[in-house]
Formats: sequence, C-alpha cells, structure tokens
Amino acid sequence: MTTGAARPASAPRTPAPASAPARPARKARRERAVSTTYRLAPTAGPTSDDRSAFAHAAASEREQIFGHADLADGAVDRMRSLLNAWLHRDRDSVSLLWLDAWQASRRRPALLAEVGRQMNTDLDRLSAVIAGGIAAGDFEIEDPGASALQMLSLIDGLSVQAATRGILDYTPVRAMVIATTERLLALPPGALTQKSF
Repeated sequence: MTTGAARPASAPRTPAPASAPARPARKARRERAVSTTYRLAPTAGPTSDDRSAFAHAAASEREQIFGHADLADGAVDRMRSLLNAWLHRDRDSVSLLWLDAWQASRRRPALLAEVGRQMNTDLDRLSAVIAGGIAAGDFEIEDPGASALQMLSLIDGLSVQAATRGILDYTPVRAMVIATTERLLALPPGALTQKSF
C-alpha cells in the first residue's frame, strides 16, 4: 500500500464580514425603482426600457401607497393615509421622477402614452376609494371621479416642491390641499389634518 504526501493543514477560514444593516424594505424598493428611471432626458430616443422602468416605478409607488391606505379603518382614515403619503417629503424622489416624465413625454409619444396610463390608473384607484366612502355614508358627494381628478391635480401641482423645497416653504400650500380635499369630500374642517409632513 502506497501512501501519498501528507496534505498541508487547511488554512483557517476568515469569517465573512458582517453585512450592513438593511434599509427598511419599503424605502429600499422605492429607491431601486426610481434609480432605474432617470434616463428620461427629452433629447434621448424613446426605448422600451425607459417606458417599462417608469411604469414599474409608478406602479410600485401606487401599490405601496394604496396598499397601506387599505389597512386603515374607514374611508376617512384611508383618505388621511393617502394624503399623508402624497404630501410627505419622503416622496420627493418619486415627485422628481414624475416631473421628468411629464417634461420628457412632450417629445416622446410612447412615454406620453405610458404617463397617461399611469395617471388614469391612479385616478381609478382614488375614485374607488371615494366611491367606497360614498357607499358607506362617509362622503356625501355624488361624483367620485370628479373629486378624485381635482384632488390628484392638486397633488400633481405640488410635485414642484420636490425641486424647490430649499427655496420656498410650501407648508401653507399643503394645508390648502388638505382643506380643499375636505371640501371636495364634504368633510368638516380638520377631518383630514395630519400631524406632520
């Protein structure tokens, strides 16, 4: 029986470095989605990747915001949750994405069509929330679609704060959005007031 040379002793394994603490999943997903969409310069040629990246980012935010609101008890609390999300400074990155998409879509028909699809989907989701409130007797109004469109127009208009937050204080404008939403839904003043944004 022959014996081979003795094998050298294995070197001790170096423990793998500890991974950095994970960011909250919700914020990390939003940042990943938004980071893939900043190729919307108006001089660039339209690509399916640009459109799909924008669609993914917009849909992801919508599911996150409406999914969280669906956990609230009652239509008023759901509306309060939606406003809190839409008006919060944590949404600045998504607001900037929408600003870029609106601007770029003027010269890119395919992107314009995708922007329109996403806006109409937001409108449908908000209209459904308002319709549920009407059915439950929480909102004494007749046309959920009209109220939803007016609300989203206010939210979209306020997106500019994401680009100019360091120049102007938009606190009175956010208060106006809340007060106007209360009026559109026939709610008493203060019903949708938030603690902070």
